Amino acid sequence: MKNIAIIGGGAGGLVSCKSVLEIEGNNYIPTVFEKEPNLGGIWVTKNTKVWNSLKTTISKLSCVFSDFPFEDDEETKDEFFLTQPQLYKYLYQYALHFDLIKYIQFNSNVVKVLKEGNDKWKIQWTDTTDQSATPVLKERVFDQVIICSGINNKPAKFDKDELLEAFTGKLIHSKDYKSPESYKNKRVLVVGNSESSTHICTDLTNHAHSVHQLIRGQKDKWVINRDVTLTLNNGAQVKMPIDFVFYIRNQNYENLSLTNTEYNKFLNKSFQKLSKNNHECEQLQFKKSFEMPPYSIITCDEYISNIKSGKIQILKGYSLSDCKGKVITLESNSPDENGNRYFKNEYLKSLEFDDIILCNGYNLDLSFLDTEILQDIEFIPDDYNQPCILYRGVFPKNLKNIAFVGLINTPYYTTLELMARFACLVFSGKKQLAAKDEFDINLKEQYEIRYNSIKNQHFSFVDHVIHSDQLAKEIGCLPDFDEIKKTNTELYEMLWNGLFCNACYRLVGENSKPSLSKKTLNYYYMIYKKITVNEKY
Repeated sequence: MKNIAIIGGGAGGLVSCKSVLEIEGNNYIPTVFEKEPNLGGIWVTKNTKVWNSLKTTISKLSCVFSDFPFEDDEETKDEFFLTQPQLYKYLYQYALHFDLIKYIQFNSNVVKVLKEGNDKWKIQWTDTTDQSATPVLKERVFDQVIICSGINNKPAKFDKDELLEAFTGKLIHSKDYKSPESYKNKRVLVVGNSESSTHICTDLTNHAHSVHQLIRGQKDKWVINRDVTLTLNNGAQVKMPIDFVFYIRNQNYENLSLTNTEYNKFLNKSFQKLSKNNHECEQLQFKKSFEMPPYSIITCDEYISNIKSGKIQILKGYSLSDCKGKVITLESNSPDENGNRYFKNEYLKSLEFDDIILCNGYNLDLSFLDTEILQDIEFIPDDYNQPCILYRGVFPKNLKNIAFVGLINTPYYTTLELMARFACLVFSGKKQLAAKDEFDINLKEQYEIRYNSIKNQHFSFVDHVIHSDQLAKEIGCLPDFDEIKKTNTELYEMLWNGLFCNACYRLVGENSKPSLSKKTLNYYYMIYKKITVNEKY
């Protein structure tokens, strides 16, 4: 028997555990190390990193694993977007269904992963069950290890921390924000230009006395609703989740024929149309060239309307200059491309706030990995796009019997699952890694992402379908679309022209489940066609 350690009990850890149990021969035993008393990662109901009103930005059809479809109840049957408790419930049911919980070692905080002889790995951890007790270091050697610790695990350092030490109001990081009720009649400054800052600003509007959002840079972003509006051929307008628009396989493969410039124009024009040029909101007009990749795509339903109504005041192009008590002084940054400064050429602006919420994101924390591992994966903790250099995001260049799942910026369980299956197939010897030339080509692509001058692009909106198909091809579970087109036109229509559904990766290959796969594909296709019949985009 071989023992595989899995670090992390969130979505990536759960699907990795299940993938280990799928290895033919049942000769592998997983042990999942989870530092919290519950599974689920950031979706644990009591997790402080997720606020109470948060919902997924993609539909429930994209928040599932390939062989465990989401089952609606009274709460979700008429909803596309899930709350934190609803998504946690799905993960918990997944763990129950596949009998994973008995393999999870809760309250186990991994402090070090070290290389042992014969390409094995020593795991050192402490038991955190009794917080008042002195931690006792434990250790065990494993044959293989999968790192699934997640990307949102360490708040990024704010570059103006010292300045804000003089602030006499309440200062928190977004991870500690839970609900707007505690900000009733407060003057709140939200710092950041991210998904979390946008949603927190919106969440505060009906409770706070005032909400200001400080956008320190001048990078433009597209803001769209979770439900986007499209026009049918008959003139009727319908709403559908954003993943229903962008994740159609035929469209994604057609886009492969475009040059980078043509593709960037296509994306920007698409977002311009869907956002109505950010709903003609002056402060958020998209001004940069459409030939450049979209810097950021934010999905938030009421953000723009709250800006237009004055409930959210945008402070764009300013940086923090001084702090005295509750008074924050902002200094105008460099002019825009036309030489104009924001806010009528005001150079300094002083405002008083009761609360400041920092939405400056997270860094990937891999401090528990030995230096040899960190050097091999060329780890840069504050690189949001490419913190690690790994083949297909899974395997390091030189180290054996170690794999990584979910250390790239993606919200999709599809990607996590394919990575986990890939890792387990290689560990079991069922699959071999690519030849050196192909291996190096993929690493080169990752270096290009790391050193690209356009940072913080949303991976999830750009290449989700193509990236998933590439991973599926690597592990032998990508359907032969050309053959299916000849032999089963109905199935081909679902796969090629319907909503992208990860159940397609259970049609063929190792651990395939063709009957369940076809049933799920048909269900997705029926939902998609019900909304988009004669859709014109």
